[in-house]
Amino acid sequence: MSNCGDDVSMLWSASLFVSLGVAFVPFLFGLRGGQGALGCGASVALGLLVPILVTLEPFYISALRPLLDCGSVTRVPVIVGTPPALLALGALALLVLMHRG
Repeated sequence: MSNCGDDVSMLWSASLFVSLGVAFVPFLFGLRGGQGALGCGASVALGLLVPILVTLEPFYISALRPLLDCGSVTRVPVIVGTPPALLALGALALLVLMHRG
């Protein structure tokens, strides 16, 4: 996207759906490891964070402001990828805790 005329609401919607997909990861790993209930709880906790992360993105993404310049190649990946990346870190932490338990 070489201009800033991209549809940011469409990008945020894509971010929302990718984030929801990431939130289901602990449940899938929990099913595989015989801890379905624990994985389900972890997925619900992450699922509750999805709307908060996507809604508050304009505020916390200010740290990545240089990557959001018009005409930059990183604009779309940063808008779409930041909330799922944060959720992936949370999912990884929960998976480590599930593995230890």
